[in-house]
Amino acid sequence: MSQTTISIELARPKVLVVTAIAHLVPNLSEIIALLGKSCEVVHAKNLVRARQACEQASPAAIVLDEALLVEESFEKPMLQLTACAPVIVMGLPDRQQEFARWIAGGDVEFVAKTGKYLTIAAGLVVRRLRWADRDASALGAAWADFPPNFETILRHEINNPLTGILGNAELLLSQFREQLPPTGLRRLETIVDLAVRLRETTRRLGNILEKHHYPEQHAVAP
Repeated sequence: MSQTTISIELARPKVLVVTAIAHLVPNLSEIIALLGKSCEVVHAKNLVRARQACEQASPAAIVLDEALLVEESFEKPMLQLTACAPVIVMGLPDRQQEFARWIAGGDVEFVAKTGKYLTIAAGLVVRRLRWADRDASALGAAWADFPPNFETILRHEINNPLTGILGNAELLLSQFREQLPPTGLRRLETIVDLAVRLRETTRRLGNILEKHHYPEQHAVAP
């Protein structure tokens, strides 16, 4: 009986929350549980701890408080984190444009720190977790013959329009959820779910191709 319990516990996906505000971690964990998803929430209070956590065990998703990026370059920490897992950034609304590169690439989703932003972030985590257990390892050989820049083309051609679809759908949900009839609400939520699924699939395929063609770039820097 005890061995079965341990096996189930180990199978739970990990979510890494990177923030200096400790109380956000249990709050986010509680909302994720209320949304019906079981996961292990790991706290990193700074970017150094976040990198160490990624080295120990790759999370299925990362929630990042953009306040930790104020005093340093975006480039290195964002490359390290997005190479580890999809990142959900919680930040001030006027800083969203600074993450445009990673948003367009499908590696980052941005949640503005207004209203019930933790609930929105938790919802995005749950959607990411739904696809985290899909095994993409078998796709490596099938995509090996594509040209080295194909992952860039793939992400650009799919994610640019997809970002607009997803952003507008989530905006409608956040602003008009109470006014929408149940049928309309379900359809809009379906659009969001399918868009997230497609973007996650694109991200995973792009990463497979990139790691195949440039394995040396994905070694974690000391």
